[in-house]
Amino acid sequence: MVLEKRSFALMLLLIMLFSGVVSGVDTNWLQGSSEVIPGVYKPTTMNEENPNLLIGGIRQNSSDPNKDTAEKEMADQLGAIYVPTYYSGPAKDQADEIKKIASDVLEVRKASLSGKEGYEATYQNGLKSDSLKGKTYNTIVAYSGGTVSAVTALEKQGVRCHTLILISPMIGMEGGSTDLVYKNQIKQLLESGAAQRIVVIQSPDDQPTGNIIYQAKFKKDEISGVDVYDVDLKTTGIDAHKEIFYEYAKEHLKRGSNGRVYYMPSGADRNPPIVLAFQVTPLSVASGESFTIDYTVSDSEGSGLKQVELWRKGESNDWQEIKRDEISGENGLVSGSFTDSPSAPGKYWYGLHVVDNAGNWNDEKNSNTNNPAVSFEPIEVEIKNTQKISQSSISNPSTTKPVTWKMNYIGRFNNKQTDVQQTSDGGYIIICSIDHDTGLIKTDADGNELWRMPLDADFGSFSIQQTSDGGYIIVDVTLSKDLLLIKTDANGNVV
Repeated sequence: MVLEKRSFALMLLLIMLFSGVVSGVDTNWLQGSSEVIPGVYKPTTMNEENPNLLIGGIRQNSSDPNKDTAEKEMADQLGAIYVPTYYSGPAKDQADEIKKIASDVLEVRKASLSGKEGYEATYQNGLKSDSLKGKTYNTIVAYSGGTVSAVTALEKQGVRCHTLILISPMIGMEGGSTDLVYKNQIKQLLESGAAQRIVVIQSPDDQPTGNIIYQAKFKKDEISGVDVYDVDLKTTGIDAHKEIFYEYAKEHLKRGSNGRVYYMPSGADRNPPIVLAFQVTPLSVASGESFTIDYTVSDSEGSGLKQVELWRKGESNDWQEIKRDEISGENGLVSGSFTDSPSAPGKYWYGLHVVDNAGNWNDEKNSNTNNPAVSFEPIEVEIKNTQKISQSSISNPSTTKPVTWKMNYIGRFNNKQTDVQQTSDGGYIIICSIDHDTGLIKTDADGNELWRMPLDADFGSFSIQQTSDGGYIIVDVTLSKDLLLIKTDANGNVV
């Protein structure tokens, strides 16, 4: 009779699990022979192709993510996969578990100095989970003990992410040497490309466990590429340790339109900078030649511009930041250029990111601006598998055929006020001073004039770029030193 009841109970449990009663959770958290395998919570808000990851701290309720209500809410908010770690298991004393984790972390740090592996992957610390092995994430958000797992997975288990957000980072037993090693590991994550950007959220009020577990304390500008935020909390001690994640982080972590998670400080500038012009010339080169990437960006108010980043994608690899222009707090209009010469023939795509000093950003599409007036697509270029032939290598230059054309246009032009760009149809758009006025001239690929359109504006110095809808965007610094932005349709009519 006892055996029958147990068999019936087990059968009922299996029916509940595999019939979808436990929703949103992988059914792999049943008790194994030696370890409890945690489940995985995947919110409906997540992006399957470019997900975020949430790693909680010590004292999560169980290996079943459905029982961690607060973490599930955070995962829903951030569109992040959530895997429980450092949960309380049967017959485990919580204090002993904390001490063991701290001791393990210290051994990891010591082993890093000697070049040894030095860490044990378990389901409890998350390092046996498929989610922390060889995966790429948009953002990883880690809290307390979970920061140990995040840093270890990025350093040793092939995990990659664009942004790593460490909330109350923990490094193990207190001591200066471990602190130094930990910060060297953080530097290496950036240098190796395992993380493109790291954000640390910490508070002087947060020191929950005395000398058992040491909370790393970062200084602003201590490590290039690490943004450090010291926050004021309402509580202290263990209460502050809970508050910084369950209340403060929940309020100040926001998911952008690109799916990435951003930290928004209290009272911060939340207006992203914008990309006003973006072009690549030429669109095709021979091996060994370079592309020139020109840009104009602006931050009209708030914290000022911080940097412009050039991103590139190849036919067989994903987007990567390849170059960066540092800008020291400029407001208003800033123009610049990059040069790049990929080594292998093939097709490539260029994109642009502009970032302000408050951490707000935009790409060439101005994706983080509501209803942007200006928008550009990533620009496709090609490197042909040919070498440029120098004039000195041609035996009889007189037999070569001309490769250029010339075209005259009717009117009186001021050659100091001219800008020309190639358009998507292979032709050209010219903005220039014509007969003491300013106007547009559209040509075909051979320079034949298709139409011209006068513009009624007080132009000083200007530039023009085709937009994704086939129209044109004109940026002008007027004679009275004002910044003017004009949008036209594909026929040059102001809209």
